[in-house]
Amino acid sequence: MEHGYEALSVMERHLADRRYFVGERNHRADLALYAHHACGAARRIRTRRLSHLIDWLTRIAGEAGHISIEKMPAVPLASAHPA
Repeated sequence: MEHGYEALSVMERHLADRRYFVGERNHRADLALYAHHACGAARRIRTRRLSHLIDWLTRIAGEAGHISIEKMPAVPLASAHPA
């Protein structure tokens, strides 16, 4: 778990003087990182007081066309043993 917090700290430092991870607008890197962290880390991040990371998550969630993970339709997982 500590390595996860280290990664969040690296992200926090990177975002201290940037709005996005690459350039001045939303980039594929932001989308990939957001998808990974928005699924559950947001609750833990708030307890860690990583304000730049929280601002970034909020910024990405506010982008046009964003669909909240909570509003995504359930997709059944493929069977581990195909018929």
